[in-house]
Amino acid sequence: MSRRSQSQFQSETSTLSNINSGIVQGSAIGPAAFNLCASNLHPIIPGNQFCKYADDTYLIVPSTNSASIPSELAHIDSWASENNLRLNPSKSCEIIFKKTRSHVPDLPICPGLARVTSLKILGVTLQSNLGMTEHISNVVSKAGQSMYALKTLKFHGLSNQLLNIVCNATLFNSMTCASPAWCGFASYEDNSRMQSEYSKVHRWGLCSSSSPLSFSATCEKSDSKLFKALTLLNSHVLQVILPPKRQIKYNLRPRAHDFTLTLNTPLLQRNFLHRMLFKDSY
Repeated sequence: MSRRSQSQFQSETSTLSNINSGIVQGSAIGPAAFNLCASNLHPIIPGNQFCKYADDTYLIVPSTNSASIPSELAHIDSWASENNLRLNPSKSCEIIFKKTRSHVPDLPICPGLARVTSLKILGVTLQSNLGMTEHISNVVSKAGQSMYALKTLKFHGLSNQLLNIVCNATLFNSMTCASPAWCGFASYEDNSRMQSEYSKVHRWGLCSSSSPLSFSATCEKSDSKLFKALTLLNSHVLQVILPPKRQIKYNLRPRAHDFTLTLNTPLLQRNFLHRMLFKDSY
């Protein structure tokens, strides 16, 4: 992809310069262009995975392949050089996910790669212990700012109908953004904090509901909506994570779905797919 660029400072304008690499930040075709650019970036060790979205790339390495991390990082650096790109260490970091009471020692820190205990991925803050307290704190903080803006709109005479539309489109949608991915890992205290924000919205008259909305019910609705789309749309990007369907030869009572039930544990039950597979399955 080739394009031209120039800079202007006060009354001086530079000459046009041809650019034949990189992605235009903020453009509509940017995410698709990045996917094309990074389409030949693959892990070199079986079992490792790359997840790419927009201009972000994540390398996922299971514990069994932990020794392959330096090789994978060297491969990424080599790929970037071959494609006229540069790996920015200041924007790269490492996070290790493990149980809170795990006694397994951490791996040695990779030179030049910062190790963090929390990482924001597509707007969701993930903690190394799989807790969601930090994410909930960020959501509650932003909710307070949104509620102040909504109260200002109400003070200036915005009708209740329009105020309700704005509240749902901004506040509620931002609070439950990507909830299927994280709500299962939220603690009782986290859910209580979110419900408290929902109660404030009702108490201050920022939405038209007759009683405070339920945060848990909203998350369950989002779960069901996503699972329905996942099972009905063959082109859905998450189709690959579904287990195979059961071959049923008998006329049994209707079930919630026909997918094979996988191994289930208390930890896996927090995962969106396991929640939905085992919900109303008996």
